[in-house]
Amino acid sequence: MFHLGKKLIFVHIPKTAGVSVSSCIFSKRGMHRTLHQYYCMLSKAEGVSFDEFFKFSFVRNPWDRIVSYYAMVDSYRQKSYALAMCYNFIEDTFGSFNFDSFIDYVQLAHYRALPVNLDCSPRDAKDMVDPFVATMSHELFPQTYWLTLNGVIDLDFLGRFENVQEDFSKLCKQIKIPSHRGLYKHKMRSERVHYSDYYNSYTRDLVGDLFKDDVEQFSYDF
Repeated sequence: MFHLGKKLIFVHIPKTAGVSVSSCIFSKRGMHRTLHQYYCMLSKAEGVSFDEFFKFSFVRNPWDRIVSYYAMVDSYRQKSYALAMCYNFIEDTFGSFNFDSFIDYVQLAHYRALPVNLDCSPRDAKDMVDPFVATMSHELFPQTYWLTLNGVIDLDFLGRFENVQEDFSKLCKQIKIPSHRGLYKHKMRSERVHYSDYYNSYTRDLVGDLFKDDVEQFSYDF
């Protein structure tokens, strides 16, 4: 999501409270685009300087983020064609849909769809690898993928899902907009057990390895 008038770029990483953030700041939901994609879009616009934009995003513990995505597919597949495709693909490929098979899918997405070059857009990725897997799975790419531009992560503000209310207030002060509305809290999250209860030692270590860059870049642990 971006706003030309306010000179704002919000990199909405899937499952990091982005819907709530976009709704509060832009009054609508935006698309999932990488910082690199915004750079390419705005660099082609006449009279627009990418460097003038205030660039921000939110990140989340990768183990928790994966559980959140799994729960979304499991709970909303009957309301979303894309999620139904994901569910059916996992069930057909791995024999059943459960958390362990979902982790197998995440691993498949990384090895068959994740671009080696983090400045590569999802569309480029689909040209490089299995189109079906890439189309469905780019939302599960590491958060570093969404935020990397020219090999580095350089944002004006980076909030954390774990402190989303507090960090959102800080963000609002920086971009000079009122924060009295607060953020919508998703009910489903409060009804789930702690994310760590979904994992065994194998899946815990596998996700840690797949999202090693996120763990190191953003100082997360299990």
